[in-house]
Amino acid sequence: MVLQNNKPNRLVAFVPRAEQDQPDLAHDFFFNDPATPKPAVGKDPAGYHFHLSGEGLRSYPETYINPGFADFTAYTQKWRLTDRVVTIELPFPNSINFSGRPLHVEFASGRPGLMPTNYIWSIT
Repeated sequence: MVLQNNKPNRLVAFVPRAEQDQPDLAHDFFFNDPATPKPAVGKDPAGYHFHLSGEGLRSYPETYINPGFADFTAYTQKWRLTDRVVTIELPFPNSINFSGRPLHVEFASGRPGLMPTNYIWSIT
């Protein structure tokens, strides 16, 4: 998930495509039919794309992000979307939270961290 702090302020959630040498990381994508996955690979690097307009929604100058995401928060001036299965563009939400208990993880550096396993976006 990426918060773009430029005009217009957008939240971009995406699922990257698995590398060819890591097929066990491939995702299934279901849309309007929970029994039949859509093809997750193809010629279009953007995959499936969904865009929610901010028209008619309240605009928020800042988004509250639950501190439980702190271990997975980074800021950069340079980034690009890689080839992906699905992209969802949304207006900045009022808040980003999670429910349940985050998982205990260990980064490659050996540093421990917490990883929430779901997101709750509040857009009004």
